[in-house]
Order: sequence, then structure tokens, then C-alpha cells
Amino acid sequence: MELLILFLIELSCTLSVLKSDQCLDCSKLIRKQDCEYGNCIWSNNGENSEGYCINNGSGIDSGNSDVNVSFCKGISIPEQNCWKVKGCAYYNQSCTFFTGCSAYFFHTTFDCQHISSQCISEGDGCINAKQCIEYLTQDICENSGSSSGSGKCKWDSVIQKCRDELCSEAGIGLTTDQECSKFRFGCITKGQGCAESPLKECNTYESQGQECSKLIGSDGACENLQGSQYCQQKKCETAPNNYKSDEQCDKYLKGCVSTGRGCVQKLYPCTSYQKDCTSYVGSDGICEYEEKSENCRSRKCENGQFNSDEDCNQYKIGCVSNGKTCADSLQSCSSFKGNKSSCLGYIGLDGLCKGIDDTEQQRQQILNR
Repeated sequence: MELLILFLIELSCTLSVLKSDQCLDCSKLIRKQDCEYGNCIWSNNGENSEGYCINNGSGIDSGNSDVNVSFCKGISIPEQNCWKVKGCAYYNQSCTFFTGCSAYFFHTTFDCQHISSQCISEGDGCINAKQCIEYLTQDICENSGSSSGSGKCKWDSVIQKCRDELCSEAGIGLTTDQECSKFRFGCITKGQGCAESPLKECNTYESQGQECSKLIGSDGACENLQGSQYCQQKKCETAPNNYKSDEQCDKYLKGCVSTGRGCVQKLYPCTSYQKDCTSYVGSDGICEYEEKSENCRSRKCENGQFNSDEDCNQYKIGCVSNGKTCADSLQSCSSFKGNKSSCLGYIGLDGLCKGIDDTEQQRQQILNR
């Protein structure tokens, strides 16, 4: 029993992590549970389908003053940016460690805000900013910082109350989850600006004042819908008709392939096309006209007039040359008919071919037999 107790004590010690030893860079945490334990944000939106860890926008470890001082002194253009950064204060023309609003004795919110966005004043020194909902007048609401949300407040003229800024009120210059989360916890990017998680579908976005082609919805990339005030989900079929390669279509929208005249998500057989057959590509290859039919068909090897395997395979994948035309596969020389003159140039399974005599109906023999 005593051994068991000693083992548990030793185990608990090995699992303890000092505050100074904890990771300060959220992006280095690769497990969701480590990310959330480290006061970071786990994001599932982006190219990495498994998610990744991002900073929660709260700045740096306020418990480590040495780190804070070093970080604050490194802020560029401190007179413009220092007061915006949590954990830092702009005082006496220097960006330094923020020791709390009560350390600064100014009589106006304007002056206190220039020290730190976390401070306001009610006339007798700087105090901590309140939550937006606690501000009762429009003037105080719009000119005071906030301890909640993005750190700024908005006056709602409909309900006549002060509220936190909404994710949708972030600037359109914010294009990543990290930037949106820093603006306000819980915000994610919609490609241009921010939105509450989860994202809505493309057809809920209004096109006025923003470019649909730069937006992302829950259903993927968005695009303009002609004649509508709303966006729509971007589709392969809306790509320009002059996109003739898979590379162009995939660049337009990931996963799209070319029909030779535009893009689709999935190719269908040539028989699904009508008119302009030679311009299309189907799931069965390049298309051509079918005699006495309105529908197209895939190319036939025997219609390719080429004398090399490379050209025949380019005409239709899998075709080979018999020396004069293309074929599905090579046959023996004896399968061809001709005379000494017309047989020359043919290639069979058994090599180059020749005619036996001048009679047209005589079968060919192998030239090197």
C-alpha cells in the first residue's frame, strides 16, 4: 500500500508543469486537448482538415513580467500600436509592461485609453473597462473600451443599449481565422471579414459591399449570382467556356475537370453531348461525330490516320499504329491484304510486313522471314 502511494505521488509530480515552462506559442501545440488546456483556440476551418491551434488574442503570459517587457518594447510604432496590445501600456513615450489601470491617474477615458485599451475613467483616475452592457449612454458606450468581446463597444439604436462588436463588424481586411479570433473570440473568417462560427451558406451573403468571389460559406467557395443581390455557391459549371484544360478548371475550383468547353465536377461519356462533338472530352476520351446520330461518340482508333504509336495514343489513349493508321491493337501481318506495293509500311505483331506478289488479294508475309 505504501509503495502504491509513493508511486502516485511521484506520478503527480511528473505531470505538473510550471507556468514558466508552458508553451507561449499556441501554433506549436498539435493536440486539441493541449491547445485548449494552454488557453489557446482550436480551429477546424482551413486547409488542415484535422484542425490547428491558434492564439486566443489575449497577448502574452501576463504572469511573466520579463517576457512582457521584452515583448512590449519590441512593438513597432509604439505610439500607435502599444495601447491596443493586451499586456502592454504606452506611458511616458515608451511601451512597457501593463501593471493595471489603477496605476495611472488620468481624469478622462480618452487619456486612459491612450495608456491601454483596457482602461477607462469615470473622472478620478483610470479604472478597468467594463463590459459593454454596463455602459448606459451612447457617448460612453462608443468612447470606452470593453472587458468583453473585441474590446470595443457599439451602440444599438434599435434597442437603445450598448453591446459588443459583432464578428460581422470586423474589417474586410481580416482574411484568416487567426485574425478573426484575435478580433473577437469565436469569430472565424468568411474569406473577407469575419463571421460567427459556424459559417452560413453562400446564398445568405449579400453581394452589395463585398466581392462574392472572395467569400467562403459552409458550402465552400462563393461567387456572384447575376441578377441577384445574393451570392451563390461556386460551381464547376460556371467556369468560362474557353477553359480547355484540367489545370485551368482545377485552378478555378479544386476538383473540377475540363470537358474541352468549360468545366464540370465529373465527366460523362461522349454520348451525353450533342453538336460540336470534336470540341468535347468525355469520360471515354476525346469525342467525335457519330454518323446518322444526334449524339457524339468517343473517337475510334481506326479513324486516326497516324503512323506512330505516340501520335495514335495522343489521338486516343490506348491506340497503337500499324504503320499507316491507328488500331486498338496490332494484328499479325497475315491479317492484312494487299500487294507488294501496298503492303509495304504496315507493321504487325510479327514485325514489318510485305506483299507476296502483285495480286491485291494475296495475304502479306513478314518482311524479315
